[in-house]
Amino acid sequence: MNIKKPLRTACLALVASLLMTMRLMAGDIPDMTIVANAGMSIPSLSKREISDIFLGRRKQWDDGTTIKLALLKSSIEQDRFLNTYTGRSMSQYWAHWRNILFSGSGIMPKVFSTEQELLAYVASEKGALGHVTDINPLKDLRLQVVHTQEEVKP
Repeated sequence: MNIKKPLRTACLALVASLLMTMRLMAGDIPDMTIVANAGMSIPSLSKREISDIFLGRRKQWDDGTTIKLALLKSSIEQDRFLNTYTGRSMSQYWAHWRNILFSGSGIMPKVFSTEQELLAYVASEKGALGHVTDINPLKDLRLQVVHTQEEVKP
């Protein structure tokens, strides 16, 4: 059996993981902005509320609208967001959601390849919530920025 290719793949994955960790520790990654559909009235959320929403523990907004999560397929920013707000790595996060899905107690978040696709989805779906690094496209879409309560403290 030729082990060179799997070994090479494993080494590349390790190097990528180490680089990502170094960037996270250095603070070299843009901040994430939480965005919601403009039809929702969500001025701010606590870190706990964000965690509950993204872990599927909270399924509805206060008005009864179903929460529809939108996430990026894969990025360093995504991993940082998940780690910050859910305390889980990306692989742990998706394993958690597979358990929810298979137990029949939730619907998987929608996954998008680009921030523009994610923003378009959030703008068009009532109850949708996601996070991005580039909020410049916000001016053309019906979206609102959701602040964490830590950001709005006096």
